[in-house]
Amino acid sequence: MPDTLRVPQDHPNLAAALAASSPGDTVRITGRTETGFLDTTRNVTITGGIIAGTDAVVMRLRGPVTLTDTRVENPNGHGVVCMGDSPHLKGVEIEVAETAIACGGDATPRIEQVKIVGCRNGLSVQDTAAPLVETLTVTARGSGLLFTGEAGGTFTQVAVISGQFAGVEIGASAHPRLVGVSVVASGTGGFFIHGQSRPELYSCFAQRTTLDGLEVRGQADPTVDGFTVEESHKGGVLLQEQARGTYMELEVTGCLLPALTVKDDAVVELERGVFRGGQQIGVSVGDRAKVEAIDLLVTENLGGAVRVTGDAALTLEGCRLTGNLAHALSATERGRVAAQGCQLTGNTGLGVEASLSAEVTLDACTLKDNRLGAGAARNRSALRLVGCAVDGELVAEPDATLSS
Repeated sequence: MPDTLRVPQDHPNLAAALAASSPGDTVRITGRTETGFLDTTRNVTITGGIIAGTDAVVMRLRGPVTLTDTRVENPNGHGVVCMGDSPHLKGVEIEVAETAIACGGDATPRIEQVKIVGCRNGLSVQDTAAPLVETLTVTARGSGLLFTGEAGGTFTQVAVISGQFAGVEIGASAHPRLVGVSVVASGTGGFFIHGQSRPELYSCFAQRTTLDGLEVRGQADPTVDGFTVEESHKGGVLLQEQARGTYMELEVTGCLLPALTVKDDAVVELERGVFRGGQQIGVSVGDRAKVEAIDLLVTENLGGAVRVTGDAALTLEGCRLTGNLAHALSATERGRVAAQGCQLTGNTGLGVEASLSAEVTLDACTLKDNRLGAGAARNRSALRLVGCAVDGELVAEPDATLSS
């Protein structure tokens, strides 16, 4: 029969209770117990009280141990390390100086209803570890969630407030699945995805970040379905270097820099996005980037809706560029745009402007109610309209090409 071992009533400390335990036993802590480094593979349940660590790490779990309804403290070091098997943490509060929970090796821990406060980093996942996390809150001075190696796992309903680093950082070849993960404040960026990582993000959220709400760089190739950025103090979404990925249901509002920037050699697909109310351009595509976009709404941005520069190429289908306080679509410096079935309406500037050797083709698009006119071609550029509904003036400088 499983037994209950009480600390300190039956055993003076947690180490003594674990040494005396058998598989299936429960170790129940009353009050506060101090402990040095604990390394256990025991199939036991540890519950209640406060576990106060005095060494660099409070405990390392390498077996099916359950830690529940307890508090872990360590003012000088790390908290809980999961290095193998499937430990289970439920209803635990952790306050430590360094990393609260570290998962490594091939560990597959289950972490539920855990609260992390006052740490340097919240939850770190490395090697091939793959935690199952549900309902986690993290307040960290560094990163809230940090993934390296080939880390995986599923993270559902996680809220992060972070300080010096991104709220969520995913690097190397990590491939976690994040569902309903929110960074509600960050001293730097919200989500930072880099290396060759391939994460999946569903219904995630970044608010009031100091840097970009979502940044993807390196050769990262994420799948994003549902991502909201609000009131970033920099940009909303930044895709750069050789970033890849599919980005669906992006919603970015109220950022100081462009809501979406795609640059360098990034190649991405966008579908069903809203970019609203920014202090600059809504969508900026530059350098050698290649973007395919379907069903975007770009509206109420002070610097206009969409700008394409450099040798970048943008394809738009079924997009609405409306109600912006400058041009709807601007292509310059060899930028190339092909738009089909789009609406360029009700903007303060032109519907479309092509300049400096840019090439723009609009097919079955609507250009109406733009204050400065339907469009203009300048400086060796080419502007072609095929089957478009147009009101307002179309103009071309002598060295530019305009066909409609």
